[in-house]
Amino acid sequence: METFEEILASYLEAFEQHPDQDVEQLIAQKTTEHGLSDKGRALLQGTNAYLDDFQQKVEEIADAKRSKVGLNTWFSNNLDQSLDGLEEGQKSVMCDTLLKQMTQQTERLIAKEESHGKS
Repeated sequence: METFEEILASYLEAFEQHPDQDVEQLIAQKTTEHGLSDKGRALLQGTNAYLDDFQQKVEEIADAKRSKVGLNTWFSNNLDQSLDGLEEGQKSVMCDTLLKQMTQQTERLIAKEESHGKS
């Protein structure tokens, strides 16, 4: 039995070989090929949507850099849009979580740089 990671890799390889093909047809093909359930198909579709969103964000960041908007402004605007419609308590939790993650990532990067500096 194949893992979802293997099925996803198969999907991504097929898409990479023919990026102009219809995504829904490719998902239907991989669903049949790998005997996916409706839940598996939905998971593959959701993963594809996530990858599309990620690619869109990468392109938006590149556009922000080219237009001299700056990453801080882009990030701030994007965060505002992401939090739109949430209650204040939810916004607070999201911002606290984001801040903690950014702090942890910064600390890891600093520690990594310091360990490379000692080598």
